[in-house]
Amino acid sequence: MTNFLDGIGYDRWILPALLILPLLGAAWLGFAGWRARGQDAAEAMRASRRTALVIFCLEAFLSVGLWWSVDPTATGWQATVDLAWIPQWGVRVILGIDGIALTLVLLTTLLMPLAVLGSWTSIRERTYSYYALLLILTTGMLGVF
Repeated sequence: MTNFLDGIGYDRWILPALLILPLLGAAWLGFAGWRARGQDAAEAMRASRRTALVIFCLEAFLSVGLWWSVDPTATGWQATVDLAWIPQWGVRVILGIDGIALTLVLLTTLLMPLAVLGSWTSIRERTYSYYALLLILTTGMLGVF
């Protein structure tokens, strides 16, 4: 599994992908919710739930590779990504993961599909907004870890 992950350059793109994917999903849900105003409420609820569940399951699937990618015996940050954000000011975005962050990222990404399933029948109004905010919350939590 490690050879496969190295072959696709997993360490170089996984951390930004884990942060960007939920934001794109939240933007999609926001746009879809705006577009679905005045339509069948039951179909809108089903569509927003399915979309959020698919995005969270994809996020969980992508994050599982971190288990094999991160070396627990190594010290320091792994899978680091260093990007210039505002070069004129010298501002950079630096992402990395260590052993504790690995467990927290996996815990978050594996629990979020369960959060969607747990709210499947209890959230009946403004489902697009609810699931979009849940996706934004996920980005915030993963960014902290």
